[in-house]
Amino acid sequence: MDEIDRRANHLVQNGHFPTLVYISSDLYTELQKSMMGSMRLNAAGQQQPMQAIMSIMTSVGSLNFQQVRRLRNFLMVGRKEDFEAFTSAGVDPIFWSDQEKVRIDKAFEDLIIMEGNDET
Repeated sequence: MDEIDRRANHLVQNGHFPTLVYISSDLYTELQKSMMGSMRLNAAGQQQPMQAIMSIMTSVGSLNFQQVRRLRNFLMVGRKEDFEAFTSAGVDPIFWSDQEKVRIDKAFEDLIIMEGNDET
């Protein structure tokens, strides 16, 4: 929560107006767990049922959540245009899933083997 607020504040200070929090499913789950842990008991001593988080109130206003399922460990505060620019520029390998890493490693191995066969 604090990181989302910090990033939103930074954007506003630089003249931007964020509206969305793009978050990977793994971080979204962690956020839900964190919020569940900080929930207060109601008058009957039972916890309120956890609902899906759709938006969050920050110091710069309300921000809606958009889950990004194909990335891991990803958090971006901004606008739809910011995320589209990010994806059109290519996704940094740090965000690749394990399957993508295996696929790229295999393709690299095949390339090296093919180059080695061409030299002989």
